[in-house]
Amino acid sequence: MLTKKEILKLEGLLYLYALSKASSKREVCRNLGISADTLNKYLDFLEQELGTRFFNSGGRGTSLTPEGYQLIKQSENIIRTIRSIGNYENEASAYKGTIRLCMTDAIADYFGPDNIFEFMQRFPDINLETTITNKLPNMETLEADIFIGYQPHTDPDTVIIAHKQVCCRLFAAKRYLSLYGMPKNMDDMLENHRICDKHEHTVYVPQWKDIISKAKHVVYRTNSIFQFRHYLNEGVGIGICPTIYGNNKLYPITSVDFEFDIDVFLMAHKDTKDMPRIRVMLDYLKELLENKPSY
Repeated sequence: MLTKKEILKLEGLLYLYALSKASSKREVCRNLGISADTLNKYLDFLEQELGTRFFNSGGRGTSLTPEGYQLIKQSENIIRTIRSIGNYENEASAYKGTIRLCMTDAIADYFGPDNIFEFMQRFPDINLETTITNKLPNMETLEADIFIGYQPHTDPDTVIIAHKQVCCRLFAAKRYLSLYGMPKNMDDMLENHRICDKHEHTVYVPQWKDIISKAKHVVYRTNSIFQFRHYLNEGVGIGICPTIYGNNKLYPITSVDFEFDIDVFLMAHKDTKDMPRIRVMLDYLKELLENKPSY
């Protein structure tokens, strides 16, 4: 039988986990609808019982100590179990409950919500929570039911549902080309042309880090695909896009030999992927991925 102290420790641990996902105590209180006194009571109890400091607070917010990170790591199975309970609560009603979907902003831009109206009409009791982030979700604790990313998730409990390669190349707007012309070749582009860069491209795009380091005029950098596309469309510079983005505004830079395929992976947690509501969402996303043009 659990003691009262053990239950209080568990509650303190859950509040510490919430704090680890926020920038400050104030954010935790706002998200959970609790007072600062309540939060402090449980966190103080946890630290006093275990005789260790788990976080530091300052002018820049709250951060975990090494001991705090270690405790959070050890508690991941508890967090996962709690989230799994929510999944099984809804299994009886099959297509009812929340689905947590996580993807990068560039993939969200590529995917688009095709036919999502029909899906939501077909399954009116499914609630979809989409998180757009360039960080990997913690699949072990079920931060996401479904994740779409550029590489297989490192968590052993994550399985690949579908995989596709998407062709990408350099583009510029008609306005830019009318002002600066088409680059003669790669050397000319690096020396004389204006480049727009998205931060993650240096990680996932072959040779792009080297290209950016040599380019004389990198005029715009951002971590947002939506801002990146806007600046390209406005004619600010040359940048990378999937080849399907070629339209009446963006034109391929055919004079520069730079074309590559980027991987897109649809993934889910092995323990929840076959739950009815998650399975229908996976089937929808898989079909969406398969029908999206690669070139």
